[in-house]
Amino acid sequence: MAKQRNLWAPLRELSNIVGSFLSLITILFVQAIIILLLANEQLSLLLTGLGFVKLFIVTFCALTSFVLVGMVIGYLFKSQLIVMLLSVATSIVLFLYSSIIKPIELMAPVVKQFVMLNPYALASNAMSKIILFELPLGLFSRFFWCIILSII
Repeated sequence: MAKQRNLWAPLRELSNIVGSFLSLITILFVQAIIILLLANEQLSLLLTGLGFVKLFIVTFCALTSFVLVGMVIGYLFKSQLIVMLLSVATSIVLFLYSSIIKPIELMAPVVKQFVMLNPYALASNAMSKIILFELPLGLFSRFFWCIILSII
């Protein structure tokens, strides 16, 4: 099917990558919005309009970094099996080396430096501070810089 599409309407590789990125971000962002709205309703988060905007910005930045990591893995390897295994392994490592199992403060200093750059840990920390303390986005400059550096 993809070969026929390329014969009928050949696209440059950059157009294909940008199209894949935009479609993935759009689908995931709509899902995230639905989940955040349901969580606000069911869990009584009591977020105001500005709180939602802050959460959406943090969610969009986190989704961007995750999508780009997945796309890099997908474009580096041609075998679908290797791509799926590496994607699952990467997501497990990012999940386990966040503050879910062991708090970041109790980790060894060397591990702590790497965990502090984990997009999952950064997004989780930023979201909890927005929900619990309603902090302004200006205080999350470290989060945004780390996400930008992980995207690059």
